[in-house]
Parts: sequence; structure tokens; C-alpha cells
Amino acid sequence: EKNNIAIKIINNEEQIKKQSLKEFDILKSLNEKNINNNIPILKIFDLFEFRGHICLTFELLGTNLYEYCKLNSFKPLSLRQVKIISKQMFSALKFIHENGITHCDLKLENVLFSLGSTEKIRLIDFGTACRNDDEHFNYIQSRYYRAP
Repeated sequence: EKNNIAIKIINNEEQIKKQSLKEFDILKSLNEKNINNNIPILKIFDLFEFRGHICLTFELLGTNLYEYCKLNSFKPLSLRQVKIISKQMFSALKFIHENGITHCDLKLENVLFSLGSTEKIRLIDFGTACRNDDEHFNYIQSRYYRAP
């Protein structure tokens, strides 16, 4: 069976490669605990190296929440959408918290819709995520976005 996938190609700078291996490890661990796939976090499949770059393979998803809002001229989401998306976000955050993970980069661009949906989401980009018992970064926010 052939399926479309997404590939994240990592810059081959040593520190970034190290962080991508950590992202793979964190997502693989979370996916293994998400037995029924009912928690809306990104599914990771595998990793490989190509010309010195780490490549991570994921499920293919749709647009992110920011782009969706932009395409709709930043008109407010319906109350129904807000409730459905919020419930899924809280479910994902509760799950990663219970598994000792801090995401470290929550923003609209890291919430993607499943293909063909404007309600079913997945939390993505665990590139700066860390285990709660690991060394933490002093800087855990995106450069262009400050969480409220």
C-alpha cells in the first residue's frame, strides 16, 4: 500500500541534528503510548540520513491554524470549531504533560488540520520539546511569537 508522507529535512549542523534525534525519540515514545491514536499529536514513522541530513517522516497533514485563519481573512472561528479544536488541544497537552514532555513552541503554526478537515487537528513540531527531567533551554519561545 502506498501512502503520501511528509518529510522534514534537518540542517546538518551538529546541534540541530542532535535536537532532531531527540524530537524523533520523543515523538516515537508518545506515539507508542497513543495506542488507539485518539490523542491528536503528530504521527512519526521513521528517520533516515540523506547526504548528511537527518530526515524525519510523518503522516501528511493539511494546513496550519494560522494559514486557515489567514485564508478566511481572520474572521472568528465558529463557536463549534473553537470548542472542538480546544478540546483536542487540551487532550494533546494533557497527554504530553502526563508523559513528562514540555512542547516549548505552542503557536498556531504548530496546530495542523488533518487532510480534508477543518475541525480535526494534530499538534506538531516537537523540535524544541524536552522531557521534564532533561536539561531545559533558557529560551523556549518562538522568535516571532510570544505566547500570552
